Amino acid sequence: MRLLLFIMLLFTPLTSSQVLAQENYKEVNPDKLEEILQSKKGQKSVLLVYASWCPHCQIIFPELINIEKQNPGSVQAISMNKDTNRFVRFLNQFPGSTIEPYIWNKEYHLGISLLELGIDFSGYIPFIALIDESGNPIKQGHVTSDEIKKFLR
Repeated sequence: MRLLLFIMLLFTPLTSSQVLAQENYKEVNPDKLEEILQSKKGQKSVLLVYASWCPHCQIIFPELINIEKQNPGSVQAISMNKDTNRFVRFLNQFPGSTIEPYIWNKEYHLGISLLELGIDFSGYIPFIALIDESGNPIKQGHVTSDEIKKFLR
């Protein structure tokens, strides 16, 4: 059922008001990453590292959009896409998303930047880190939607 929904979304034409312009996303470097994570201290949050071409990411992303809508400000998602056009096309499939569109600056190494912030990025995507109110990762790696929902309660 999810696959059918995803395929329908993939081929649904967008109106011009739904299209994300390339200048509407933010490129993230190590300093911006730290700023994003620091801004969430005091609340539980979810960090997703994904790419638009990743089949598992394509499944989890819409689920995280719904989680974000139920828990505003809880989900930070950073794309590892190298092709910004593909990244923008992917995001345009989700016109009602409230997740801030971030893309990683490929001049920096994401794994090192996350490790410096206490997050042990495995290199596999989708990568999810559940981060507590103090900014400490509680669980990292493969995390299900149900685990995320339970964590954010």
